[in-house]
Order: sequence, then structure tokens, then C-alpha cells
Amino acid sequence: MAATIPTNRVGDGTSRSGQPPFFWIFPANAGELLHFIRSGWVGLCICRPRCRRLMKRNTRTILAGGLLAVGTFAFAEAGQLEAGEAAFFKHDYANAIRLLRPLADSGNAPAQNRLASIYFWGGHGVQQDAAQAALWYRKAAERGNALAQAHLGLMFEHGYGVPKNAVMASMWLNLAVSRAPALSMAVKLRNEVAAKMTPAQIAEAKRLAEEWEPK
Repeated sequence: MAATIPTNRVGDGTSRSGQPPFFWIFPANAGELLHFIRSGWVGLCICRPRCRRLMKRNTRTILAGGLLAVGTFAFAEAGQLEAGEAAFFKHDYANAIRLLRPLADSGNAPAQNRLASIYFWGGHGVQQDAAQAALWYRKAAERGNALAQAHLGLMFEHGYGVPKNAVMASMWLNLAVSRAPALSMAVKLRNEVAAKMTPAQIAEAKRLAEEWEPK
């Protein structure tokens, strides 16, 4: 029998997980930029003093400009996420998807989580799609978004969009609670799932959660 959407016991799926949107983009880009700069500095050791001074000034300019560009892009991304959220709460799902999908494709976990919520519930001109909801919840969950982890656990518990699997449900719920202990409904759901599991299943879910690493 096909699974039906369960009651939303986790919350409204909001993407505001306490991590600013630019958290997901700034470290990675800055890291790549600094790696490039460090690579450039290696060659400075063999340059003559005059050339070395010139390259040092140019490097400072590149670094300052690069960090400014990264910061500007991060805030632009945050603005687009905010606009997507606003469209969601106005039930303008088509516009929300238009704004959120590029961010989700680029790896923005809050956008991925919100996009998943739209497909999870459907309506307002968007077809309900369990497979798409599971896809985007998983992407956000794998990046460490606690709300997405909780919703993915809920989906595994009910077999909605994914095969029903108590161990996977427990694993994702354990991760969600470990990252956001104040997420009370995730705590409640985790305990409900664990109450129906065998000791071996609980141990396996715990092991998987401990070995899990964000992508």
C-alpha cells in the first residue's frame, strides 16, 4: 500500500537552522582562494627582491579583491534565499522554486531543505512529489542541516519517498538531535522510533550516526 504523508511532527521545515546562508559558501571559497594564494607564495622564494615586492603587492590586491567578491556573492545568495523564503510563506511556490533551485543546485543546504518542504507538502500550483522531497531533504541532510535530517528520518519511518527503514530513520533522527538538541519534536520522534526497534537495530543506527560525516 502506498505510503501517505504523515503529520508534520518535526515543524514547518523552515530552513533557518541557526546557520547563516553564507556559512555554506564562504569557507569553501575562501579556502580555495587561500590555497591559490599559498601556491603563489611558493614561487616567491626564488624571485629576485624587486620582483618579489611587486608580486607581494599584487597578491595583496588579489586577496583583498577575492575576499570582497566572495563576501558580495555570499550576501547576494543570502538575499536570494530570503526572497525564496518570502515567496514560500506567501504560498507562491512557483516563484519560490525559481529562486531556491539555483541555490539548492549550488549546495546551499537551507535552500535544499526549503525546496524539499515544497515538494513534501505540494499544493499552490506545485505537484506533491515524495521522490523530489526525499532527494532534496537528503542533500541538505548530508550537508548537516538538522531540520532536513529530522524530516528525512520522518520519511524513512513512514516509507514516504524512500523505503521504510527504522535503522535509517533512527540514524538521521540521532544526527538531527545531536546537532539541534532543542528540536523537541525530533527528540520525540527519535524516541518513538527507538521504542519500536530491537537492541541490535538501535546499536546499528547509533554506529551509523557516529560514523557519518557531512559531505
